Amino acid sequence: MSILVDHFDGVLEIRLNRPDKLNALTLAMARELLACVNDGLQKAKGMLMLGREVSATDAERWGLIWTVTNDERLVTQARDLARQLAATDPSILGAMKTLLHQETIGDIAEALHREAQAHDKLGGRPPLQC
Repeated sequence: MSILVDHFDGVLEIRLNRPDKLNALTLAMARELLACVNDGLQKAKGMLMLGREVSATDAERWGLIWTVTNDERLVTQARDLARQLAATDPSILGAMKTLLHQETIGDIAEALHREAQAHDKLGGRPPLQC
């Protein structure tokens, strides 16, 4: 199996499993990765469209939210995250956000093309070709 998926302690771990090819991404692997992301998206759509409540714990377990914190740590943790984001180049954050939004829907070949364009625009090396 080229994509390994594991759930533990409310975390979804997705690992590439092609060590013989230095974990180079194939179209099939990209489709598997998108399926993992779309699973959370489908749950979110169902909850929104049906108007059902979901607990923070379930939302985290399903991958709908990134993290859960208690009331006592909320403001401190939010400020820490805000500082970290503020210290990051906004063009990089914007490019990542755009790519993530575009990749939840659409053709995988187009997605890989957009990713290569973003790498080029931001001065990175293009992704490895399989």
